[in-house]
Amino acid sequence: MILGTRLDDYVGRCFATITGADEVNEPAVRHLLEAMEWDWPDAPVPLSTYLTFALPSYRNGDGTIPDRTLPPLPFHEVPAPGSRAIGTRIEVAAGDRPMRYGDRLRSEWFLQAVTPCRTRVGDGLYLDYETRFRNQCAELVAVERTRVLRFDPRELGEDASGGALPIRGDDSEREPFTVDRPRAGTRLAEVTLPMSLQRLVMLASANRDFAPIHHDPAAAAEIGASAPVVNTMFLLSFAERLLVENGGPAARAVRLGPLRLLRPTPSGGTVTARGTVREVVPVPGGFEVEADVEILTGTAGVTVAGPGRMTVPR
Repeated sequence: MILGTRLDDYVGRCFATITGADEVNEPAVRHLLEAMEWDWPDAPVPLSTYLTFALPSYRNGDGTIPDRTLPPLPFHEVPAPGSRAIGTRIEVAAGDRPMRYGDRLRSEWFLQAVTPCRTRVGDGLYLDYETRFRNQCAELVAVERTRVLRFDPRELGEDASGGALPIRGDDSEREPFTVDRPRAGTRLAEVTLPMSLQRLVMLASANRDFAPIHHDPAAAAEIGASAPVVNTMFLLSFAERLLVENGGPAARAVRLGPLRLLRPTPSGGTVTARGTVREVVPVPGGFEVEADVEILTGTAGVTVAGPGRMTVPR
């Protein structure tokens, strides 16, 4: 699966392909939606669940699962220097065909660019990946673009992305977004969710991300978090929920991001997603809405920020 031992071997090439351990299935989606308290229409499958169904088995060749294991993703095996890794940006766009129940996803991993960088916590490399997700008919269902920082920390536990943004002032005086009269500058209705440790574990289990930082306070403390933190898949799903609940039952997210991951989003408080409409574009059969999305908590401020796009039929 892995090409070689030099970082240069990976750039510009498909360095790994993996097939998901499970078909896209309704019980797994239902578990996620229950944990998110999200009333999702029957079909199609939410865009943000693409990685859940592309993860391979966690078991080693000898049938065991090592303690404190990370999700079995190929970028963990790329031989980049640095003792630490943190995601700083992620985007997923819908492909030519939506996911459907019964699909078996196969992913193709590309390292697009390697950029030396100097951050406030240590010198390192930005690694830009693109991953293409296809179904059993080789039809493209999603494309993920993500940036990972690999670095040796100067000071253990600090966030490598520059810290959270301050919480924006009250925008309740903005006109609310409505599908009957969609306009730029209107505000999306907020979505809030109490993020207890129990809920966090439910979410991580539903999307098959068993990394210790999502359930173990000691592991979370190693990255400077005050409590176990939510994972990227939840952040994408929460942004998708914000869009779809504002757009109505027939709305569909077509792109989430690029979201800037400013710092970890901890459990133990309330997580809020909100957004402001940037533009409304007519398309055949309806319109598309581009919104600026933020995810924040009362203690950490804005931890995630970036655009999202949905289609809304007329």
